[in-house]
Amino acid sequence: MIVSLIDYKEKGLNFNRDQTGTFGSQMKANGFLGSMITNAKKDRLHLPIMSFAYIATLLKNAGHQVGFYHRVSEVPKDSDLIIIASSMAGYKIECAFARELRKTHGKAKIGFIGSFASVKPELFKDASDFIIDGEPEGAILDFIKGKTALEGIVHSPTVPNLDELPVPDWDILGVNKFSYFPILPKKPFLPVVTSRGCTFNCDFCPYMVSQKPAMRYRSVGSVLNEIETLIKKYRIKSLMFRDITFTMNRKRIVELCQGMIDRKFNLEWACETRVDLLDPELIQTLVKAGMRGVNLGIESFNLDIMKKSGKKPDSLIHQNSMIELMNRLGVKVSAFYMIGFPDETEADIENTIRYAKSLNTHFAQFCIFTPFPGTPTFEEMKDRLLTEDWTQFTEYNPVIKYKNIPPNKVEKLRDRAFVSYYFRPGWLARYGPGTLASFFK
Repeated sequence: MIVSLIDYKEKGLNFNRDQTGTFGSQMKANGFLGSMITNAKKDRLHLPIMSFAYIATLLKNAGHQVGFYHRVSEVPKDSDLIIIASSMAGYKIECAFARELRKTHGKAKIGFIGSFASVKPELFKDASDFIIDGEPEGAILDFIKGKTALEGIVHSPTVPNLDELPVPDWDILGVNKFSYFPILPKKPFLPVVTSRGCTFNCDFCPYMVSQKPAMRYRSVGSVLNEIETLIKKYRIKSLMFRDITFTMNRKRIVELCQGMIDRKFNLEWACETRVDLLDPELIQTLVKAGMRGVNLGIESFNLDIMKKSGKKPDSLIHQNSMIELMNRLGVKVSAFYMIGFPDETEADIENTIRYAKSLNTHFAQFCIFTPFPGTPTFEEMKDRLLTEDWTQFTEYNPVIKYKNIPPNKVEKLRDRAFVSYYFRPGWLARYGPGTLASFFK
């Protein structure tokens, strides 16, 4: 069987479909600085779709011919099975792409994966033969074993033992296509997943739509062996751990870091976690093992707003001390903030922007609160939606009615947050020269 996996690309579009819990992200900030950041991410930040990496390898190992493509003209005419990655903001384009494939690749069975296709299958039905609901690897494993057919809505079971998933064959997707600039400028770069799930259950979190809360961990040995394979086979210089909350299990991560140190991997890597799951001793261990970047969801200065959204807030004192320590140790900290929570005031948003400046992390990302279908927050916000044009759900557009602020004011505050954060002496003096220099390496 000839299988074609599609991460659709089109000039002028900037989708990273593996981000935001596979709803996909589309950076689209306004103004001069917003355009600069958008273009930098579009040109240099390319994350592979992890499910495609696993699906491709599972199917290849089962004897099928598998390819990875971006455009109609690239897809083999004799494809038997075509699987397209969906996104929320790009679903109309993806469905149009699938309809075009129907005309040119008539014998192929066409399907979609991704969180948005899972929660809104009715939007994809007329463009496809099947939609995989949930983590797609389980459905593909059952398909290979002859336990399920890829027809209609395919409810995919989670893979309980992640060690059963193979080390991805990156030759299929193309090693040199991927990068995580400017956090990890060294290439070749590849991602690694060591766990799935998260027990914190923040009401707004899109990751829980596909991964579910129960934690599943790979064995430390299997992770170390995969990294060793990536070094030997692909000569990687950097990697990103794509776990939702990398340091969820402290003891396990210390063991993993010690293994990386003992095996002398000498890699630069980044991860995503929560500040309340960090402490000085753990940070020192992470840095010794090669951590050079970390993504942290700070969200808001207002702890009451955090509690209302279902996220257990960390103390501001602890956040300050952990981030300052990582700044001193040379870790590029990317702090993520949300503005436009349903009951926020303009003063609340201004306080968050001021707090972001006081933390003075290497990078700061300001998104607009967005209720994703399938989350508890979406159910709560249904009556406050400004639109059901899902292409507007990019995290950079206001899509709900606010109690205290007009939507256009939230947009202006978002744009001002970017400008006021990056164009100030405190950031320019500390990070400006190094960040600028990295663009010319």
